[in-house]
Amino acid sequence: MTTQKVFKHLIQLVVDNGIALPMLSSPAFTCSLGEMADKLGVSLQRRSMRNMTLREAHSQKKKCYKNIKV
Repeated sequence: MTTQKVFKHLIQLVVDNGIALPMLSSPAFTCSLGEMADKLGVSLQRRSMRNMTLREAHSQKKKCYKNIKV
């Protein structure tokens, strides 16, 4: 698993599956994914997850606007 795949799947959990951000930093979740996230340098803290999700949303929004203008 790569860092990009971890980011992609975490964003999918939040956006597509509606998982609440506090759930991603809960002990149960970090216990199962925490070691792999640490090795890949991915933070599972709520603030980091929120920022990552917002950056991806902004990126997708820009793509949509670009496609509409064409």
